[in-house]
Amino acid sequence: MANRIREDMAARKEAIGQSIKTAQMVASLPKNENWMFDAAYVSELIRKLIDLCAENGIIPTANLMASALGVPRERETDVRMERVPCNPDVAHLLKEYFKLCENTTVQASLDGSANNIATIFLMKSMYGYQEQPKEIVVTHNYNKLLGDRKDPEAIAARYAESMVIDVDSSELKEIDETAIPDMASLPAGVIDKTKKIKLVDENGEEIVNELRTDG
Repeated sequence: MANRIREDMAARKEAIGQSIKTAQMVASLPKNENWMFDAAYVSELIRKLIDLCAENGIIPTANLMASALGVPRERETDVRMERVPCNPDVAHLLKEYFKLCENTTVQASLDGSANNIATIFLMKSMYGYQEQPKEIVVTHNYNKLLGDRKDPEAIAARYAESMVIDVDSSELKEIDETAIPDMASLPAGVIDKTKKIKLVDENGEEIVNELRTDG
């Protein structure tokens, strides 16, 4: 376990040292005060920057681009977004480089070649990625049927024309299909051997023709 910790610490130390060396090499790239209008210069600078990152295993970022240009990152962003006078071709080149930075960051996060926490932070802060939790909307079907439970008058109005049938369970019995009596003489509810329920009114008129029960 101790050996594993020492190995991890040594690897991190080496990675940090490599990052510092790469940053120094990027900062020492040739500068051009007129870079905002010189597309050829910016194109060549991007090529050199990408090569340095690839050779040293460094994820390209907008910060490195600003360092290569010798300007604050906000200035690079202003030109890339064409918020200031500049050559449109330069802005396009910076946009393409920025897309490369984003794609490299996402891929490094997916394949585990970079620290996941750091890459996720970059994806959120630099490239606008967001965590979208899934929203669960719970609805109550009985509210659709009964309306507002706090308003009994609305419930009463909804079912004003409904008819409630009260059947005494003691009046329910099984009958033989071959000896079905006259409908008028049957009680308010009858269950036959086929498990069919027939509801009749006091005059023997059938209310519900056939309502099957489980079983």
